[in-house]
Amino acid sequence: MERVIGVLRKPVSNVGEAAFLLGLFTFISQLLGLLRDRLLAGVFGAGKELDIYYAAFRFPDLIFVTVASLVAMSVLIPYLADAKTKGKEFFDTLVSDLFLCFSFAIVIVCGIVFFLLPTLISHAFSGFSPNEIAKVVLLSRIILFSPIFLGFSNLLGSVAQVYGRFVSYAIAPALYNLGIILGTILLVPYFGVFGVAVGVAVGALLHVTTQATSLSGIVSLKELLGFREKLGVAFKRINKIVWISIPRTIALSSSNLALLGLMSIGSFLGAGAISAFTFGNNLQAVTVSIIGVSFAMAAFPVLSNLFRAGELVKMRQELINTARKIVFFTVPAACFLIVFRAHLVRIILGSGHFNWEDTRLVAASLAIFSISLAFQSLYHLFIRTLYAMGDNKKSFYSSISGAISMVVVAFVWYKWSLVNPLPSEILNSLLKVSDVPGTQMLALPIGFAFGAIVECLLLWVIVERKISFTKNIIKPVFQSVGAGIIGAASSYEVLQYTGKFFVLDKFVGLAMHAFIGGVVGLLVTCATLVLLGNEEVRVLLQSFTRRFSGIKPIAADTDVLS
Repeated sequence: MERVIGVLRKPVSNVGEAAFLLGLFTFISQLLGLLRDRLLAGVFGAGKELDIYYAAFRFPDLIFVTVASLVAMSVLIPYLADAKTKGKEFFDTLVSDLFLCFSFAIVIVCGIVFFLLPTLISHAFSGFSPNEIAKVVLLSRIILFSPIFLGFSNLLGSVAQVYGRFVSYAIAPALYNLGIILGTILLVPYFGVFGVAVGVAVGALLHVTTQATSLSGIVSLKELLGFREKLGVAFKRINKIVWISIPRTIALSSSNLALLGLMSIGSFLGAGAISAFTFGNNLQAVTVSIIGVSFAMAAFPVLSNLFRAGELVKMRQELINTARKIVFFTVPAACFLIVFRAHLVRIILGSGHFNWEDTRLVAASLAIFSISLAFQSLYHLFIRTLYAMGDNKKSFYSSISGAISMVVVAFVWYKWSLVNPLPSEILNSLLKVSDVPGTQMLALPIGFAFGAIVECLLLWVIVERKISFTKNIIKPVFQSVGAGIIGAASSYEVLQYTGKFFVLDKFVGLAMHAFIGGVVGLLVTCATLVLLGNEEVRVLLQSFTRRFSGIKPIAADTDVLS
């Protein structure tokens, strides 16, 4: 146990190591998340029970992104890093003030929402029946423990990251998913979907416990719980952070309100609409988390430090390096997700009550989500670049625009398809779901993808005006798009030709079919990138050369991280 705790407290030395660590444990967490979704899909299927469960998250999540944004890492880290340079006493006082104010705010808000949930949910999900609304209310009250625990975990994780301790932050999400998995396996047989909600609360508790373990030698929990000052005094000292957090809070709230709006529409679209939307979103989020979030999180402290030091040229280079890598990985990934959508959904979720119609509907959703994959990933980098520069206001406009676009486009597409079904029929034909009931729910991923693209493009323009970088990533974008399309097309042809050799209604046959098509597609993609002179694939191949042949590679160009 002491060895495990020692690993949690070990600092990380550079952004490359941090990115690898975050990427590795994000991958593990996402694998557990996929296992969680597979269990839920197998037990409940994409039906009304899971619709109710996912709807129950909306108000607890909204509390988390509003109140807990006070202690969000992207806002706190620059201030904590600055406080660290002013001495331990100043640093400890700031942390204690934040802990006190957050404790007061989160408990009060959760308490008020606890009593208001029946009214809030009956209005937000008016497409549900009275019995279904009552069930959502009870589930939401159990899940209300989650924003409390996760908010405290964010605060403790911010403190740990300032001291370079990324391990606990990386591990915590995996433990959160583990709690949900245990709730599904151990409690669902006795309590149904309520057992999953209890697992959510347990997972959140494991999340904060892991973060607290990493704080030895930085700040003690005894000091935090002691509360150095009264609430009014503490708030006066941190009011600058609070005011700066407000635009970010509104931005995050707008995204969650958009999801609330989409699911509100989904409550009218029949059983399984919200579940299919959520499953598709969760699957595409794996790529966004592993690539976009990991690179952005690892780059954020570097961008903050460079900006504070006035080294804007190096900051611009760091932004370019990270953006190029995100594009390099996410654009081909989006192309492959579209081609392999049915394979992935069936392999990951196909069990128990999750039938073939559910598979095809979620696969169609995944294809639509994939169109916005690179934009979602770049969004995390751009938003953290603005935070690193102390600009939390301009992102407000892009977030509001993106959120409004999501809901409006989803609603308009759904209503338009009722009046003029031709566009939806063409889309259903392209996605091969014309004979699947419930395709009206595709309005939800369409709205989401459109809003995500709008939000990213607006942020892109804002960041470009501050740091001119676009011309340095245009070439890699076109290289990745071209290689991704050619590679994915190659995979599609291989799948078409080799399908007759595999039993595709069995797990092993489906997995082998996808594996062969995927290998061919990846080789073609890499070969295309090499022929196009892509710098990122050259660095990647040099890395393999260094690891497996012992030959020292030629140094990469200065605008690419090795």
